[in-house]
Amino acid sequence: MTIPSSWLDSAWIRWWLGVDASAGGGSTLSITLDRPLPAWVWLLVLVTAAAIATWCYRRLRGRRSVRISLAMVRTTLLVLLAILVAGPSLRIAVELVERDWIVFLVDRSRSMTIADAGAVPGRTTRDEALRETLTRAEPQLAALAKDRETLWLGFSGGAFELPPAEGAEVPALPEASGDRTRLDDALQQAMDRAAARPVAGIVVLSDGRSLPPPGRATMRRLQAEAIPVFAVPLGSEIPGGDLSLAKIESPRRVFVGDEVPVRVEVERIGAGAATATVRIVDEQTGEELATAALGEPDADGLASATLLPKPTEAGPRDWRIEIDGGAGDLVADNNVRLARVEVVDRPLRVLYVEGYPRWEYRYLKNLLIRERIIDSSIMLLSADRDFAQEGNMPIARLPRTAEEFALFDVIILGDVEAGFFSPEQLEAIREQVAKKGTGLLWIAGERSMPRSWEGTAMAELLPMRPPFALAAASGPVNAVATPLADELGLLRLGRGDAWPEELADPSTGWSRLEWAQSIPPEQLKPTVETLAVGVASDAPVGSSSSSIPLIVSMRFGAGATVYVATDEFWRWRYGRGERYTEQVWLPLVRMLGREALASGEETFALRAVPPRVRPGEPVRIELRLADGSLGERLEAGVPASVRREGDRSGTPAVEFELTRRADSAEWAGTTAPEATGRHIVRIEGGIAGGAEVTFECERPDDEVRNSAADHASLAGLADATGGTMIGPADLASLDRLLKRREIRTEAVRMEPLWDSPLAFLIVILLVGIEWFGRRLNRLA
Repeated sequence: MTIPSSWLDSAWIRWWLGVDASAGGGSTLSITLDRPLPAWVWLLVLVTAAAIATWCYRRLRGRRSVRISLAMVRTTLLVLLAILVAGPSLRIAVELVERDWIVFLVDRSRSMTIADAGAVPGRTTRDEALRETLTRAEPQLAALAKDRETLWLGFSGGAFELPPAEGAEVPALPEASGDRTRLDDALQQAMDRAAARPVAGIVVLSDGRSLPPPGRATMRRLQAEAIPVFAVPLGSEIPGGDLSLAKIESPRRVFVGDEVPVRVEVERIGAGAATATVRIVDEQTGEELATAALGEPDADGLASATLLPKPTEAGPRDWRIEIDGGAGDLVADNNVRLARVEVVDRPLRVLYVEGYPRWEYRYLKNLLIRERIIDSSIMLLSADRDFAQEGNMPIARLPRTAEEFALFDVIILGDVEAGFFSPEQLEAIREQVAKKGTGLLWIAGERSMPRSWEGTAMAELLPMRPPFALAAASGPVNAVATPLADELGLLRLGRGDAWPEELADPSTGWSRLEWAQSIPPEQLKPTVETLAVGVASDAPVGSSSSSIPLIVSMRFGAGATVYVATDEFWRWRYGRGERYTEQVWLPLVRMLGREALASGEETFALRAVPPRVRPGEPVRIELRLADGSLGERLEAGVPASVRREGDRSGTPAVEFELTRRADSAEWAGTTAPEATGRHIVRIEGGIAGGAEVTFECERPDDEVRNSAADHASLAGLADATGGTMIGPADLASLDRLLKRREIRTEAVRMEPLWDSPLAFLIVILLVGIEWFGRRLNRLA
C-alpha cells in the first residue's frame, strides 16, 4: 500500500509509527510485510478469525446486533494479530541521482600566445580569443553547472586543476606558459580524475598542437568508456608563418671603429612575412648599429644575413639583435636575442714583412699606415741599411723573441725567403699563432712564397700540403668571392650579395689578375675554407669552370691563417682607385686581428659543452686559465650561477660550483636546465668574476617552433570518439549536444511497524472496545 511521503514530515506521525527520520523529497512510501503470505492464506486467516469470533459469541445470550458487532471486533483483532506476526514494515524508497560529469580541458601551453586569431590587422592571441569565448558563454556554462558536475582542468605537459574565479563560473586561467603540449597525457589524466563516474563528454579548448598526438590506447579507452570529445578549435585554420632567431655568430671581443661581422640565421616556418629585416641595436644607448634585409630561405627554411655594425664606444656592450617581420610574424618572443660584445679601445697592431718593393707592397703598406684603427710596423728586407722603415710604429729589425712578436695582433708575410728568419723566430711565430691567437696573412710571390717555407717550423701554418713549389695559373684570372666570404663579412665589394660585374668581366682589362698561383684543390688541407676563387679570364662570364682557389683560410690552434695566392689586387686601382683594394685587404686584416684579440689578451677561457642541450640534460661549464700560476689565486671551488635570458618571473638564478681538476689550471662543473631558451652562466668570484657564457636549451617537440594550429588533429579526435567540433562562438550551445548520462538508483529503508506505538494502541483499543461492550451488555 502506497502512502504520501509528506506524512512523515510531521514529527508526531513519525513518533506514532516509530520512524526515526523523515523520508525527504522524491521518496515513495509503502507498507510491506516481512513475511508475506499468499492471498488464499489471508482468506483462510480471515475465515478462521470470523469462525472463532462467531463460535465465541453464538452461545452467549444478548441482543443479536451487539453480539455481531463484538464478533466483528474480535475478528478484526485476530486478523490484526496475524498481520503483526507477518511483520508489517514501512518501506521508504528514495531515488538517488548521480549527476553526469563534463570535463573541460583548457590549453595552457605557450602556443596559445601566438597572435593568429581574427583578421589582419587586429589579430589577437589564441589565449585572448579563448578568454573572450569563455566570457561570452559564461551564463550558459553557469546554467550547465547547476544541472551537471563540471571539472575544469588546464593542461600543457599534463593536466592540472584550474582554481575557481571568485564570483564567476569560469575558472581563473593562469598564464599560458607551458613549454609543450601533451594532449594524450592530459586526456588520460582527465579520465583518471573522473573514473567510475558518468562522463557526458570531455570538452577540449586548444589549438590542437600536441606532440605526440593522442595515441591508440587513449582512443580505445575513450571509446570503451563511451566518452565523446567535443573540440573547440582556437587559432587560425589557415597555417600562419613565423620568423625566429635560430643562430647568432658574433666575435666576443672587437676593436673600436672595427666593422664587426655578425651573422644571423633566421628560421622561417610556414607562410611567414614575404620580406623581413634584421637589425642590431645597442642596448645601452638605443642606437641602431646596422640593418640588413633577409635573403630567401633555403630548403630547411633558414634565411641568413651578415651585418657589419661599427662600435664607437669601448667597454662591454649588449647588442640587441631583432627581427622585424611585420604583421605576418606570429610569435614575437623569438624575435629578439642579446649578444654580449666587449669593445676594446686600442689600435690593431700589425707587423708587415716584405721581401722587395713590389706593387702590392706599395699600396698595401699605404693602406695600413692610413687606417685609423691600425698601428703598423712595416719591414722591407731588401732595403738598404739606411732605409727608413715605414709604418706608424717603425722598427729597425725583425722581432727576435716571443715577447717581441706578442706585441702584434696580425703578422703579414709577403714574398719573403724563409731563410731571413732564424729557427727561433719561426718557432716564436708559430707559438704566437697556435697559443695566443695571432693572425697570420700570407701573400704569394713569384720568388719565395711559399716555395722556401717547405720543411720549416711554420710549414704547418700554410693551408696546402707540400710540395710548395706552386706553378702559376695558365693565364689571367678574375676574382670572384664565395658565399662564405659574404657570411664572414669579407670581400664585400659590391652592393648586397652580388659580386661586382666589372670585376668578373675580363673585358674591362683592369679587372684581370695577370698572375696567380695555381693551388690544386686536392692539395688543400681538409679544414681549409675558400673565400675567393680565380676564374680563367677566357672562360664565359659567370662561369665557375676553370677556377682555382685564390684566397683561403684555415684555423690553427687559437689563431687563424689566410693565404692570398696573388699579388695583383693593385691592378684594380686603374678602374676604381683604392676602393676595391681597400675592401679586400682591410677586412682580412681586421678579421685576423679580432681572432688575436679574442684569444691573446684573455687570462682565462670559459665555455659550455655542449652549447645546445635538451631539458634535463647536463651542460659542462669549463674554466681554463691561460697562466697556470694564476690558479693559486682561486679557491678549489669557484661559485657560478645560471639564469634564463629574459626571465621576468622572478625565479632566482640556480647556483652551482666549478671544482678544480687535480694539479691543473682547469675548473669544471655541471648544470642541468629544465626550462627552454637561452641560458647565461656567470662566474661569481675570483679572477674570472663577471665572465659569462651562454648555451641553448631546446625541446625537440617545442610547439612554438611550428606555430600553425592543428585543427585536423582535433577533428579526428572528436570524430573517433563520437563527439564533434564546436566553433568558439557556439560554445553556449554545448548543453544540447551532450547526452544525459546521469545514473538513477533507489535506496530503500525499512522501518518495522509491528512494535510501533500505533500498532500497540490499535491492539489495546480493539481489546478495550470488546471488553467494554461485553461489560456494558452483561455478556459473560
